[in-house]
Amino acid sequence: MLDPNILIWPDNHTYQAFERTPKFAQADQGLHSLYLKMHTRTGLTYDPAEAEALFEQETSDAAQQNIPLNKGSEDIPLTIVTVSRNDEHVERMPERSQAFIDGVIFLAEKFQTKTELILVEWNPPAENPLMAEQFSYPKNHPYISVIIITVPKKLHDQYITGANMPLYQMIGKNIGIRRARGRFVVATNIDVLLSEALFSTIIKPDLDTGNLYRSNRWDVDRKILDEANAGDMISAAKNMTFQVQYRAGTQQRDTTNPHHEPEKIILAGNRTEQHLLPQLHTMACGDFQMMARDDWFTMRGYAELDGYSFHLDSLFALMCHYQGFNEHVFSDECPHFHIDHTLGQEAKSDTYIMQNNKALKHISYGGLIFLNTYMADAGTPHVNRSNWGLSQCDLPISHVCRADWEQEAVAYTIQADTAATCLVDLQKLESFSYGVISDWVARTIKQLTQFIKQRLKGREFYIWGPGGRGQILAAELSKQGIEVAGFIQGGDAPLQQIEGCPYTVSGPQELLKPEDRKPFIGIATIYAGEVCAELEAKGWVEGEDYIVMV
Repeated sequence: MLDPNILIWPDNHTYQAFERTPKFAQADQGLHSLYLKMHTRTGLTYDPAEAEALFEQETSDAAQQNIPLNKGSEDIPLTIVTVSRNDEHVERMPERSQAFIDGVIFLAEKFQTKTELILVEWNPPAENPLMAEQFSYPKNHPYISVIIITVPKKLHDQYITGANMPLYQMIGKNIGIRRARGRFVVATNIDVLLSEALFSTIIKPDLDTGNLYRSNRWDVDRKILDEANAGDMISAAKNMTFQVQYRAGTQQRDTTNPHHEPEKIILAGNRTEQHLLPQLHTMACGDFQMMARDDWFTMRGYAELDGYSFHLDSLFALMCHYQGFNEHVFSDECPHFHIDHTLGQEAKSDTYIMQNNKALKHISYGGLIFLNTYMADAGTPHVNRSNWGLSQCDLPISHVCRADWEQEAVAYTIQADTAATCLVDLQKLESFSYGVISDWVARTIKQLTQFIKQRLKGREFYIWGPGGRGQILAAELSKQGIEVAGFIQGGDAPLQQIEGCPYTVSGPQELLKPEDRKPFIGIATIYAGEVCAELEAKGWVEGEDYIVMV
């Protein structure tokens, strides 16, 4: 069965492909038209009344409750919020957690800046010590206040997916954001280290409201945890980086010829544009998103869907885009570092399979595209009710490190209890968006098939990328009469045949020899930009010898 949620590219890949086509000869208008089709939401049709029904309504009285739960302070430039629990859901998790905590303390002390760190401890496992007990904090500090807010098991158990998923990352972040005191609030993750240059930038008094601030994520070898202390980790991180998550996609880092991204501002959305998705920096965006505290309240935080957190950070970026917030992406001079780790299993369609083989529903890529189409047509709906961030709950607080600037004990007010926070039902959204996206994908596959058949002219056809997207494209193109000769796998990893797959997997060196007759290649890998550059360097022509597929 055709699964559009796996097949649709992250839109930056097709956008880059479309941007390249003006330099091609006029004879390649077919390629231009195909990329245009793959890049725009032309043909995505839905019934507006049915779409509107996906969003519940909130009374005006309830909407008035979207207010802070404590006194903010212009004198505190920054609050950093993250969510975790003391278990081994990722290898060496205790070491990662301590490195994150120590890293923030190190930076606050180095730059002598008032900083608030809020750790939201979600559903702490009964068999392990609490985070306040497990990790080390200074009891007092000149600059930093560290607060742990706990979401007990009885609250966690009220969520439908909670039986299989121990932690709700985005709802947890909302809890911290709703209670933050800093003028600006960073939402990040426990396996992240902020660079010195980034920290010194985000504490400056001239930061503007009305922006969603982003930083490129540099992925570093997990061996960085063997460094002696957080300061050494932050100093060593750039040299231990193996790839960077840019707006345009994942870039392998070559230390001999490093790529550099300048600072960039993406202006707020023009709703008349026909992008499948706006060209925002949604690559690994959940590891660093920063806004003024008041702006977080305008947006009501992340969508509190009862499901796994995939794409909720991207959805937040889209909602900000249409709400009128510019996206400000810091240059490579101001990165944040993500300590690499393994995943349970690959995310497939609208379901994530954890290491214990329990399936978790999440918003799919198709659902994200539908919501973008809807917002571009109708404006940005409020996804959360005014009680976002569990504002109606009196959550336990542990003030593990008290800053010298603290005048009184931290306390939060409680809002009136209301119904479930999210106005959107995940199951209804996915059911509706599937029908909208699947028809569009099926038509695009047929156009892709026609284009490839015209270019083959007796040549063999290979797909670069043997993952889930490549395998489904192979099956769909075969149904349309295109014979797939096999897959190409790049990189340094050993070639592995895919169990149950009839196609061989070859390395690029076996197929890209200049003396051989060129096959035609369809690119279906997250490293599409690098593959295009590699093929072009060898004299291959886009449209004639290869294409970036849907």
